[in-house]
Amino acid sequence: MSQSARVWLLFLVVLGATTSILIGHILAGAGFATALASALVISVVIQIGYALGLFGRALFSRNNGFQPQATNFRRP
Repeated sequence: MSQSARVWLLFLVVLGATTSILIGHILAGAGFATALASALVISVVIQIGYALGLFGRALFSRNNGFQPQATNFRRP
């Protein structure tokens, strides 16, 4: 999956979670400010989790993100 696809997927997940929490809180009778605060907290938690996942993947990947450069070295 390309990087832009991952960013769009994160955006859609955050948008869906934020919208569903906002609508759920309003339908349950909570005030708009409470609903908005809850939705923002959840969206921040999702984004932090995504960032930690990227960091963990980079930290524990097999070559640790290092791409060796091709050389023209030949053994004698």
